Amino acid sequence: GVPGIGVKTAAELINKYFDDYFPRLRQILTEPCDHLSTLNLKLLNQLIQWFKLPTQVLLSRDLHLSETDPSKRLAEVLKKTSAERYISGPAAKAYLLEDLLPAPVQYMDYSGYTTYNNQPHPPFTHNVSVIDSLFCVGPDLEKILFG
Repeated sequence: GVPGIGVKTAAELINKYFDDYFPRLRQILTEPCDHLSTLNLKLLNQLIQWFKLPTQVLLSRDLHLSETDPSKRLAEVLKKTSAERYISGPAAKAYLLEDLLPAPVQYMDYSGYTTYNNQPHPPFTHNVSVIDSLFCVGPDLEKILFG
């Protein structure tokens, strides 16, 4: 395994793109972080860069929000960021108060997405991280995820 962070080597994983992405991930994972949220933000920003996503990450603390109710707080975020839509998973239909939101809600449909045959241990496993998928299909993951 890779010393210090408990993952297997590229040879053990047999993942085609491991060597392309892991050095940067290892750097991020071994940098000191005071909070888990700092690490999450570093990883998220790296994924955004790799996928060339035209998005900016904002922290709620920087928006100076006053609402405490989750739906009202979300509405406040959408207003302050001039959001044109809110994208959410389908489970949010059970609790999201859409009438409070200043932008339409778009619920993601995860059914029928493209699978890939590059996982090292068939059959295809759906519940893997985006990092695992990146190691398996590399730059093609953007097409698989976003069409």
